[in-house]
Amino acid sequence: MYHYLRGIFIIFPIFVIFSVCSQPNVEVSNSTIITTRNVSAFQGRIIVKEIIRPHNLFIGRCTQKYPILHQENIVLNNDGKSQVSANIRMNVEGPVSIKCVNVYDEDPEMSAYPSYSSGGLGQNFVQFDVLTSFGKGFKFFVQIFGHKTTG
Repeated sequence: MYHYLRGIFIIFPIFVIFSVCSQPNVEVSNSTIITTRNVSAFQGRIIVKEIIRPHNLFIGRCTQKYPILHQENIVLNNDGKSQVSANIRMNVEGPVSIKCVNVYDEDPEMSAYPSYSSGGLGQNFVQFDVLTSFGKGFKFFVQIFGHKTTG
């Protein structure tokens, strides 16, 4: 059976894959909240051949007229024994309106996939999810652009 998923070519025999989720881990740093949970190993064999390319996420359309409200490196290392699913929420202090968000994959070989969750345009926060490849973590550089509002 062959499957093609986001640049990943997977070959595996037909069998039941069991995974067990542990309790979520929550890390808090200033105004950024990261919620993760480890997914334990599976039974069987999966052969993966990946196309190494960055997995960036762009929310909105950035122009030079919007100043940077916040920028941050977000790095999560993995113990090599699990797959990580993380929810990242970044809050921008003060009365602001986000106009665009750029999430840059700083290490494409880690094969982490960010996806939009909530917030962003017109809000003072943005939230996105990240799913890693088995045994790997992620390294993203996030830039949030917008302007201050009155009120």
